[in-house]
Amino acid sequence: MKKFSVVQRHKSRGIKTWYGRIYDKDSGRPPQYVSLGVDKKKDALAWRDRMVADQLNGNVGKGDSVLVSNAIESFFRTNDMSDLTERNYRSAFIVLEEWFREKGINVLGDITNIVASDFVSSLDSWKASTKRKRVTIYRSWAKWCMEMYEPRWKKNPFVAVKVKGEKSKPRDFWTIEQVEAILAAEENPLLRLMYAFMAFAGLRFAEAASLTYADVFEDDGNVKRKLRILGKGGKVAFVPICTRLKEQISSTFQNPQIYPKHPNFSQFLGTAKSLKIFPQYQYNCSQNRSLKALFRRNSILASFGGEVHLHRFRHSFISNLIRANCCSIRCVADLARHENVNITLNTYSHLLPSDKEEALEIFTRKDTQDKQGGS
Repeated sequence: MKKFSVVQRHKSRGIKTWYGRIYDKDSGRPPQYVSLGVDKKKDALAWRDRMVADQLNGNVGKGDSVLVSNAIESFFRTNDMSDLTERNYRSAFIVLEEWFREKGINVLGDITNIVASDFVSSLDSWKASTKRKRVTIYRSWAKWCMEMYEPRWKKNPFVAVKVKGEKSKPRDFWTIEQVEAILAAEENPLLRLMYAFMAFAGLRFAEAASLTYADVFEDDGNVKRKLRILGKGGKVAFVPICTRLKEQISSTFQNPQIYPKHPNFSQFLGTAKSLKIFPQYQYNCSQNRSLKALFRRNSILASFGGEVHLHRFRHSFISNLIRANCCSIRCVADLARHENVNITLNTYSHLLPSDKEEALEIFTRKDTQDKQGGS
């Protein structure tokens, strides 16, 4: 019979996370430790009590005969997850359970390397990136099952599963002229400004939506030279503000329709520095859908073709930098805040046919001039 206990393994380093300790004296194996993801002892003890109850009810230690559905539910009971993580995991397991039922796979002993490989191969409609995320979820579950139930698996059946990569498809983008036409067609000045942040500074929607007045303006009300943004993973970054974006910012905040009660903008700024510029367009599901609907109503978009989404402004920003041939790829990657230059090259280097022709014309024209100069 297994014994369950809880311990703070790294307390001496100031890490308060509790771990579950699983020890089976009869197996002769060393104790197994499972991170519970909790800081409070009462939550850790609740996990221990659940595991003891499961063992008394016969749900732990049966190995190959444990039902897949029971193993999945026990996995959720013993792992503390955020609501969003649990939703993602459950959606992954719904697909797994449905496929297993169709194939008559009911217990852990039925799962083999071939079964795991066939299951992942059946997900042809999924993108490669989605497959990888789901396979990672299945691997963590199978690893947990090996520690808790000890089925007769030589190794984790999902470890050997490989997901083939897919070539990045060129992203649709708008030219500078098309971006200007989209901004001109937008009647709402604040929406027009948000689009400008994405189109002329390469901001993602969430980054633009989180901007505060202090991120954009100096104390005297002048526009800063660089935007302060909160990027992916909560990383703070500073993005240069180009002349075109500065003009858009200035024209927006000099508009009396936006701040009728504050003709003196610097006076307003003194009390509103920590406020968000776009409080009505925050990054949540309902408001995000509303903003996308507003964006798609823009009268000029249909004539340009391609996908219509807000992130296309960022694609356009990076693509137009590359097409302008005004700086190195390393510089473009820095402006895009990509850690790897290959991300910029593989994902954003969309060249129009006319660009290739123009490059050849410039090359041959320069070669001719050099020959004439030499003669």
